[in-house]
Amino acid sequence: MGERIYSGCEKVFEAKKFNNLKEMINNTKVEFGSDIAFKFKADNSDEITTMSYNDYIDEINALGTALISIGLKNKRIGVISENRYEWEEDYLSIVCGTGIVVPLDKSLPENEILSLIERSEMEAIFYSSKYNEIMKKAKEENIGKIKFFISMDLEEKTDEIYSQKELIKLGKDLIKNGARSYLDAEIDNNEMSVMLFTSGTTSQSKAVKLSHGNICANIYDISCTFDVTKEDTFLSFLPLHHVFECTVGFLYPVSVGASIGFCKGIRHIAENLKDYKASAMIAVPVLFDNMYKKVMQSIEKKGKLKTVKFGIKLSKVAKVFGIDIRRKYILEVDDAIEAHGFKSASYIDYAENSIVELQNSIKNQINEHGSKITFCNLQNHLNRTAQNIVDFTKQTAYEKNNNNTYLYEKITDKANNLRNDLDFLNTRLINSFENI
Repeated sequence: MGERIYSGCEKVFEAKKFNNLKEMINNTKVEFGSDIAFKFKADNSDEITTMSYNDYIDEINALGTALISIGLKNKRIGVISENRYEWEEDYLSIVCGTGIVVPLDKSLPENEILSLIERSEMEAIFYSSKYNEIMKKAKEENIGKIKFFISMDLEEKTDEIYSQKELIKLGKDLIKNGARSYLDAEIDNNEMSVMLFTSGTTSQSKAVKLSHGNICANIYDISCTFDVTKEDTFLSFLPLHHVFECTVGFLYPVSVGASIGFCKGIRHIAENLKDYKASAMIAVPVLFDNMYKKVMQSIEKKGKLKTVKFGIKLSKVAKVFGIDIRRKYILEVDDAIEAHGFKSASYIDYAENSIVELQNSIKNQINEHGSKITFCNLQNHLNRTAQNIVDFTKQTAYEKNNNNTYLYEKITDKANNLRNDLDFLNTRLINSFENI
């Protein structure tokens, strides 16, 4: 997942196509209702709390119903906070039947937040307690058209500040009493449903409009490219107001029933990856580069760097035959990689199991492309090399455990020679496929 390099929007996996986000969440409730939508830690707690898709979508419907009841149908509504499930709840409650969502950059200074509140002509805003003072100023100075200030953290309405929790309770009561204005809301797939603002690094930030059709087209393309399922957990790290994180790290996981865990910050990435057992994360290249360096440094300290580098080479051979075994191989370096949040398993088990996969795949390739002597020779060479690698790996471990330094060094030399053979074999395989 996320490891293969794709060109353009190459369709690799079958995926459902949704016309709008309301259709998407209704499908998620039917298919994945009992599965975990969110994993998060409450303030000052190390315990992980979970929320199912049934509960999440019920709250979306309740909140949307409440927003319509207080007069926000077809209005622009802002959202600003840290990455948290309430942000994602607010976003979908707005776009799936209430009005237009306006996500604001959580890192903006006060004057720019107030400017965007005015320029966007929003009439309500959801916010976390971090922004209490800014919202207080916006309220006192009657900035823009804003009439409703809704706190994600208040338990009840206080000083004319609405509580998101109370609105959800209100919406649930309204639905129980037959309110269907939100549940039955029609979605125009081509109308603006999201108003974004550019970063404004070169001039004043500009508004960008997106529709349900725009976003769902992106979700479909992503779903055709990556194999993510309800068994996966995303770690939400990049700011949700960025359309990249919002689409790939939020809406896409929801569409396939995957779970989402929220990272507390860059210093907590390793900890949160482990805590939430995350299998996917959206980030920028520099972050992955730093993570890679730390993992490789840990591997080198354990004396396993050569083994891992060899596994990378072996995986390239497997890739030629359409087998992606990198995930299996990464699992070798138990403590070092687990320390950075990844899974772990035995390399020798992987090597033994992958021989059969490689053999079968080569046979299929020969059948598909015709009987070619080159492939037959390469098949034999590969089988012998891979089996020898497994044998030598076992012997090396045995001799090392028994403190037989002489035999250990001899066997290690032989294993290194085999790795060189494998490099040569990899080149031959690639050249052969290019000549088909």
